[in-house]
Amino acid sequence: MLTHPLVGVGANTFEQAEGTLSAISQQYAALNKGLKWSTAHNSYVLVGAELGVTGLIVFVTMIGTCFAHLARIKAGPEGDPDVTPADAAFAQALTASLIGFCVAGFFVSAAYFSFLYALIGLVIGVDSLRRRRRARGAAQPSVQPALATAAQVRRPKQIPRAHWAPTG
Repeated sequence: MLTHPLVGVGANTFEQAEGTLSAISQQYAALNKGLKWSTAHNSYVLVGAELGVTGLIVFVTMIGTCFAHLARIKAGPEGDPDVTPADAAFAQALTASLIGFCVAGFFVSAAYFSFLYALIGLVIGVDSLRRRRRARGAAQPSVQPALATAAQVRRPKQIPRAHWAPTG
């Protein structure tokens, strides 16, 4: 991040940059020794080094925007009347998942894992659903549930069966 602060060393090139550009790798190369090229064990350092400060700001803003959208999804008297309790519970689960990713990001290079981007897609979807309901003016789901309740299920008549016993 220090030698290429604006745009970084390039996406997915941290290992190569560490093995060729770092001062330690150059010292080892001068001594004709090898050095293991490895990734950063921090997602934020990885994004900052590969994409620069600009990419790091975009990455952190993307995650922060997800938290802001999820904070708006609250049910109950103090929350949005267009939000169902199921939506609020789902938003809480997504918030917990994002918090887990953010904490884990300090210990593992997970910036490019699909898990984060799937979470972001789910956040966009639940926020879009909330905005559609607000535009429509109802908190009722637009699609009826496919499963019927026990009272709605019509049961067929039971046909009495004769007792069968093996004959010998």
